[in-house]
Amino acid sequence: MEERMVRRRVVVSLLALILVTAGCAVQRTQAPQLKSQTITELNIAAQLKQANADYIQFFTDLGKQVPQPTAATLAEINGVGHGLKTTLDTANGLWQTYNTNHDASLPAQISALLVTASADMAVLLAKKAGK
Repeated sequence: MEERMVRRRVVVSLLALILVTAGCAVQRTQAPQLKSQTITELNIAAQLKQANADYIQFFTDLGKQVPQPTAATLAEINGVGHGLKTTLDTANGLWQTYNTNHDASLPAQISALLVTASADMAVLLAKKAGK
């Protein structure tokens, strides 16, 4: 029963990650009065906020998980988690830079980092589930 719940959580979490990565918080058809740049900025801000929240929630849930994963699994999770945190910190830093100078190349870099973060989060969820 517990394994079934873990699998269900993994599936729901992966679907949420896919929606965050592939979806948009603001769509042009729903907000035609907004400039394309504004829509991009709102979407990146929403995705960054969600990625940071997912990272925190993952490790909060992991700390409460019973039984705890093995030491080897925790070491793997911590290694991937460290890389994910570095990716998120870099994306957040680029976002702050973008808000200061609106360098047109930064949104693509931030989006690429968010894709990497999403892939890392999928790895973390699989390891947490014992896959």
